[in-house]
Amino acid sequence: MPSHINCFKKLPHAKMRLICFPYAGAAASAFRLWPKALPEQIELCAVDFPGRVHLKESAAQDMQELVDIIYPEILPYFDKNCAFFTHSFGSIVAYEIVKRLASEGIFPLHFFVSSRHPPHVPLGKPITYNLSDNDFVKATEKQYGAISQVILKNKDLLALFLPVLKSDMKINETYSESIQHPLQIPITLYYGLEDHSNDLANLERWKEVTTGTFRVKSFQGGHFYIDTAREALIKDILETLKI
Repeated sequence: MPSHINCFKKLPHAKMRLICFPYAGAAASAFRLWPKALPEQIELCAVDFPGRVHLKESAAQDMQELVDIIYPEILPYFDKNCAFFTHSFGSIVAYEIVKRLASEGIFPLHFFVSSRHPPHVPLGKPITYNLSDNDFVKATEKQYGAISQVILKNKDLLALFLPVLKSDMKINETYSESIQHPLQIPITLYYGLEDHSNDLANLERWKEVTTGTFRVKSFQGGHFYIDTAREALIKDILETLKI
């Protein structure tokens, strides 16, 4: 069975792990440059959602399937303290993972969420996952500027990429969850100042998801500020974790 957790550089003597959840359509490789910016006491691991690295594997079709695949693989990594960094679609997947961990008395040190409304707040955007490929690409580009030109200009790559992105967007756009039992962990919300795909008032409702501390931090950039403001973002994560 293929692994869905990628630790780019094994650090057996690290004090903790930072586990990252990527955005829709992305793989763990979205975080491939992060280990170079982290101290040796933090081992970075990132989630590879089904259907992207292992080509014989299909993308998950609903949240339950996705969590059932990822959760048992993440559990062994909690032999050390862990924190989660999650961006966009990855934030709601990680939320479901955190809920399941909490049910077993396991808690991440910190939950960093980024650029996605919380589980109980509707996205408030038109559904796109069921559009034709051309219309889907146009809608996704308009909302997020999400697809690289390398993929857009290569028909073969685009044919491989679109079904995965559509599957992720289906889960993202149809997901809704009431908050019956708030988490008891600190949450930090990050967002890009030029990101017009989210409403700040709705983003800030992540504070309703936890009884722990809650803080908000913005960065210059759009929806993918995690690339353009990477250095400042990682610096804030380290300061928050007191590393």
